[in-house]
Amino acid sequence: MKERIVKAQSFFFLAPPLVSERGYGFAVIQLGVNFSETIILRMNEWSASAFILFWKNELTHLVDGIRSKGLLPSGVYRDQKTGRLQFGERWEIFRCGDEIVFHDRTTMFIDDPCFLSSSKVEPAMWWQLIPDYTRNPLIQDENGIEYESEWRVSLEAVTEWCNKYECVIQQMGNIDGEDYFEW
Repeated sequence: MKERIVKAQSFFFLAPPLVSERGYGFAVIQLGVNFSETIILRMNEWSASAFILFWKNELTHLVDGIRSKGLLPSGVYRDQKTGRLQFGERWEIFRCGDEIVFHDRTTMFIDDPCFLSSSKVEPAMWWQLIPDYTRNPLIQDENGIEYESEWRVSLEAVTEWCNKYECVIQQMGNIDGEDYFEW
């Protein structure tokens, strides 16, 4: 198998969620100049400011070297049995030297061990359920075309986003009437 060399991109952007009327929101993630994706958010349990603050905290922990992995959830659910929150769809994030690596896990499977375990811990500890970093394999679509499922962004670009988003979070304030830290 041929070794792939992927250079870290120097641009990162994660837009605050826009909320629709039907319990969904939309955000955009831009990883480098050649890849962006609209993220569909399930807004039944968390507000827009809760998502953005959680994302910023997860990325800041990686940037500051506090830990080497985390997640950017896009699906947050309430466990029917326990009443506790759990995550489903997500981007798994990893600090690898001077890069932040993103793995797309936005297709959730009912037997996903992270999803099944996530209601057992508080959201601030969800990162512990993410497996340690391993290189994501190339994925082959139904036409046999291979594509990346891993994106690398420079630590500098993510640090810049975190610094700028401190201002955005302050502007969002408590506009949606929820206190993020009360789960």
